[in-house]
Amino acid sequence: TFQHGANVMVPGDTLFARAGTYAQRFTINVSGSAGGGYITFQNYPSETPMIDGTGLGAGVAIQAFSKAYLKIVGFVVQNNLGGGIQFHGQSDHIEIRNNTIRNQTFQTGTDGHPIVVSSLCWPNLCHASNIIIDGNLIHDVVTGIPEAFDEALTVAWRVNGFTITNNTLY
Repeated sequence: TFQHGANVMVPGDTLFARAGTYAQRFTINVSGSAGGGYITFQNYPSETPMIDGTGLGAGVAIQAFSKAYLKIVGFVVQNNLGGGIQFHGQSDHIEIRNNTIRNQTFQTGTDGHPIVVSSLCWPNLCHASNIIIDGNLIHDVVTGIPEAFDEALTVAWRVNGFTITNNTLY
């Protein structure tokens, strides 16, 4: 499973996801490093892995808390009740590239942010830095009520040194 990789990968590792529909979510519990390199979750070349939330209830599809040197590349996150790709806390050197998030909604008590990087470490604020969000497609999402959490791509709190380029939202 993706969760197994998210628990045991070491700096420099790449998990290549093959084409298919995966009814699972995962929390990344490891970090890469400056010396060892990124830990990368990526589609196998010319293939499209789909993380599908159908029937899983509320939750975030791909998430990490206070991790560093991570890349998420080439996934489709679909039919999820809750967040798409989320990094919270003391995040550093994070890349979110060439993903599609679609047909996503939220439930009261959860947020539906398709992509979020937030330095919030409840009850404190941390710092996040060196963030790249590039080439993602976000469409047909209901992210929250109009008064709150109505955001499709969010960088929040103390995030320094971020680049947001070539993303399409509709």
